[in-house]
This record gives sequence, C-alpha cells and structure tokens, in this order.
Amino acid sequence: MESSLAKLELLLSESGQMGMEGPQCPKWKWFLGLQDLSIQGYPSNGWLGKWDPFPPGLRRLKVSKGGKIPISTLLKALGGLPNLHVLNLDHCSLEQPPVLQQTDGITMTNIEELEVTRMLTDDIRALISQVHTPNLTSLSITYPVDRGLNIAKILIPFTKAHPELRSLQIRECTIAKNEWSSILQNVASLNHLAIRASDLRDEDLRGLALGFLPIVPNMTHLTLENELRLTTSLVEQVVRTHPQVVSVILRGWNASNVSQANVSAISRLVSHVEIQTFGNPEDEDCVGSERGDEGWNDSYWEGSDFSEDDGWLSGDEAVVAKGRL
Repeated sequence: MESSLAKLELLLSESGQMGMEGPQCPKWKWFLGLQDLSIQGYPSNGWLGKWDPFPPGLRRLKVSKGGKIPISTLLKALGGLPNLHVLNLDHCSLEQPPVLQQTDGITMTNIEELEVTRMLTDDIRALISQVHTPNLTSLSITYPVDRGLNIAKILIPFTKAHPELRSLQIRECTIAKNEWSSILQNVASLNHLAIRASDLRDEDLRGLALGFLPIVPNMTHLTLENELRLTTSLVEQVVRTHPQVVSVILRGWNASNVSQANVSAISRLVSHVEIQTFGNPEDEDCVGSERGDEGWNDSYWEGSDFSEDDGWLSGDEAVVAKGRL
C-alpha cells in the first residue's frame, strides 16, 4: 500500500550494517509522494533497486555519511529527480573514474540550493563539474575535510558562472586575500553573505569597504562568525559602503576587536545588530548584545555551556582556536 508520507528520514545504525547484501533502503515505489528525503549511513549500493528509482517528486535530498559514492551512482540517482530543488551532501566522498568528461554530467535546472559539508575539495570539484545547476541561488560550503585548500580555484569560476547567487555561506575554508575579492566581485546579486571560522583578517574583506560603488550592491544580510581577527572598524566601513544592509550578525568574536563606537555607528545604519564576544563583560570594549525593534538586550558569554544552534557552538572558544567545529 502506497504511503502518503511527504518527509522521510532514514538513519542506519552500526548494528544495521549486517548482512551479505548490505543495508537496503525501503522500496521507493511505496513512497511516491515523498518530497523531502534524508538518508544517513546507507551505502550508495543500497539506495536504489533495479527498477526502483527515488520518488520522482522529491524536492529536497540530503545524503550524509554515505561512505564512498561512485559518481556514476550519484548521477543515476539525481537523473531521476527533475523536481529537485535542494541537494545536501554531508560527510560523503565521491569515487571518481580516472578521467572525468564534462559531457558525462547532468543538468538540473530546478536545483536552487546546494550544500556540501565535510567533503574533500577534489570531491566538491567533481560534484560541481558533473552536476550542472544553472539556476542555483544558494551555495553553502562547510568544513571541507582538507580545510578547503585550493577551494578558491573552484569558487572563483563557479561564482562567475552563477551570477544570480543570492546566498553564499562559506565556513572553515582557507582562502587568500586576493581570492576573496575575486569571489565577491562575481556575486553582484548576493543578498546574504555568511562566513565562519575561515581565519579572516580585515585585509581579506577590504574590497567590500573600498570605493564609492559597493562591490555587492544588493547585500542585505552580513553574518561573520568565529572570526577572531576581524574588527568592527572594518564591518562599519562595509556597512557604510553597502547601504542596503539591514542585518549584521557577529558571533564568536574577540572582544578586543569590538569597539563600542563602531557598534553604535553600525546600529544607526542597520535595523538589526547581534554581537556576541569572548571576554570579560567588565571590559569597556567587550560587547555581547543584540539590538532589535525593542532596543538592546545585553547578554555576555564566555565560551561554554551554550545551546546548540544548527549543529555547532559558535561560542566554543577552544574549538574556534583549533580552527574547526
């Protein structure tokens, strides 16, 4: 009997990985109404049956801890999903043939959001070279296993080929100063820029604060988290250069880099400011507060015992110091 489920999350425990044929996903023909599917721990040879592809109406697909996935298997699975809007790969690796041919890929015109987490940079390169997403509006790259070394060599041509990106989230990547400028100048349509734990310095984002014309003219939301070397002086300059910005979120900052004068200036320029720092709340320049429609709400914090937010602890100072979450 066919199920009317619209959302399904499959989690394979270690004890479920027994058997000669390996773990198998359920028969998809009984879940034709699925729109949101998450698969964790299942090897790719257990995703699909011979005559049993993924439900064609899927709009969101997340695969995590999938082990080594032959890229041919991934392409076969995605090829039967013409309505897919969101693709999320987490902690997976791609098994690639010796030579990848550009013509071997597939084009998925409906994918709007692509998120890759804990994957090797080479695997990210293989993914975006084989899965073409001409209408992509949101890209998120989080904690490449190799800290994103050479990730800029992927992002520069990718952002140039996707000028309509509205959201760009880069977390825990190693990108040089001139490479940041090359990436950001390609995304003039960007609304939301979020960077976390990428060891930024003011010089890296200086391009956002120079000139009379903003480099990202449509940016409305700026989020910078766990960046211990950035200063609020730079952020104020960026906001002044980008008058469309309405929200600034700075979490996990070094309190010595947060100036009350800069924060006051930023708060006059945007409608929402959220700042959370490490340090002693008695220090003059240690700011840990949020300003919304109802004014400022002070909340100092020291980097421990914080609730989990979207899978990470922005205030864990020890973790930030290690450069990973």
